[in-house]
Amino acid sequence: MSMNSAPSGVRTHIGLFGRRNAGKSSLVNALTGQNLAIVSEVKGTTTDPVQKAMELLPLGPVVMIDTPGLDDEGELGQKRVEKSFQVLRKTDIALLVVDAAEGMQAQDRALLARVKEMNLPYLVVYNKCDVANAVAFDPDILLTSAKTGYGLDALLAKIDEVLNHRVRTIEVVLPYDKLALADILRSRGSVAEEEYREEGVFYRATVKIDDLHRFEAFLV
Repeated sequence: MSMNSAPSGVRTHIGLFGRRNAGKSSLVNALTGQNLAIVSEVKGTTTDPVQKAMELLPLGPVVMIDTPGLDDEGELGQKRVEKSFQVLRKTDIALLVVDAAEGMQAQDRALLARVKEMNLPYLVVYNKCDVANAVAFDPDILLTSAKTGYGLDALLAKIDEVLNHRVRTIEVVLPYDKLALADILRSRGSVAEEEYREEGVFYRATVKIDDLHRFEAFLV
């Protein structure tokens, strides 16, 4: 795992989400080698998404986004959930961080279901495995320890594998005389949102890196 602090070019946006005290902030700090996110024994310390751009191998330029612990208890908790998902929907991949000692709970499954609805690539990460002595019983679950560093390189490699440096989520407004480009979005990528506007059609879509140059003039 290698990191520099001056990324350039197209960046991969990685969002971490999950219940309070799952170890998201500690995992971000461990991955980046910097204290970018708040870590505290007090549950739910992070109240707003925290993000930082950097160079993180093997992924290249990335933006790490640490969302606050999510729960739906009361009006404030629900607002926190909605705010976090507004941020997550613009990322390239979302990591559901679960406390390995507790395992997947009903609320974790509900949060994951929302990410699936957004058609967003995701990974499930069981953090704190040094405390829980967790065993990988599911090949789709990654075990990590922010404290010891266990599994961090494997996690980055898996993110790299999933994204394969070929796809990015973009938001564009295509003028009405350029709507032929929308065929590329549909045939070589996937369209998550479409909205007709006065100046053209807004799309939030996933595109192949090879096609990204076609849309750079229309990014919003």
